[in-house]
Formats: sequence, structure tokens, C-alpha cells
Amino acid sequence: MKFSTLGPSLWFSPLTRIYLLYLGGVYILVGLFMYWLACPRPLRMYRSRREYVEAVRGDRDATECARAGKALRPIYDSMPMDGLSKRPIYGILVSNEELGITEREPAAVMAGASIAPLTAYYELLDRKDPFVSGLCLLTLVFGAFLFLLPSLEVFLMAMSRMASHGWPWSFLPVRSPPP
Repeated sequence: MKFSTLGPSLWFSPLTRIYLLYLGGVYILVGLFMYWLACPRPLRMYRSRREYVEAVRGDRDATECARAGKALRPIYDSMPMDGLSKRPIYGILVSNEELGITEREPAAVMAGASIAPLTAYYELLDRKDPFVSGLCLLTLVFGAFLFLLPSLEVFLMAMSRMASHGWPWSFLPVRSPPP
């Protein structure tokens, strides 16, 4: 609580700095809690859709493939028939055969036919609830801002104190005065 050696406060009193640290920590905890409640499990477990697809195929997880097929079927069926054998779901081209294999055949998890539907399913989960995702991000960023604001002030106070005592110029070689 003794900041008198750094000089006068720039923005906050010492007690206000502690309140900001506490409030920032609370916002970060709320954001993390929202993340763990709202974020689907595959998004929390895997960093990318490629890692997700490799894990599902490597574990031969037929239930995850069936879940993906059931979630993608209404989206696929709602798209108009354009005479194409594949329809784009979140930018991933998926055919009816691939979707059917993923839904019904547990042995097809290792087949290449499961890659496109699983990738589209990961994208579906990623874009499922943009409002909650944005609110979570906003809460985390605001908490981090509140948490780092007192540190920024103390850093600027310390730099001001060092500059008033000759730093960083005290580390430079001394030049002789001009003749």
C-alpha cells in the first residue's frame, strides 16, 4: 500500500487499484464460467476442427459420428436441390452419401467419408450461439482490462520516477562537452 516512493498517483488511489484488481478478477471468473457452461465439449477439448476430426476417427467414436449426422441432416435437407451431388454446410461440401454413412454405419468412422460431415459438425458447434460467445469474449476482455489497468499505472509511475533520476540516459556513455 506504500506507493509514496513512486511519486503521486496518476489516476487511482492505492485502494482503488486493489478494487480494480478484484473487480477484474471477478469479470474474468464470470467469463470463464460462461465459457465452461456455454461452450460445447468438442470445442473445449480440441483446438481446431482438424484435431477434432483426427481424434474422432482415431478413437473410432461412432456415437460422435451419429451425433454429427443427426445434427447436420436438417440443415442438409433444408437446402435447395441444385442438381449438385454436394451441398455446402458452413463452407464444407457434404454429399448425401457421406452424411448417410456418418449417420448409420459405425464402421465408416475410419473411412474418408466421415471427414467432411465431422468438419461441418465442428463448424456448426462453433457458430451455434454467437450472442453468448460474444458476451463471453466481452466479459473476459473487460475483466483483463480492469485487471491490467492498475499495473499499467504503477508501471508508468515507475518509469516516470526512473526517468526523473536519469534513466535510461544513465546507461549511455558520457560524452565530453563540445570544445
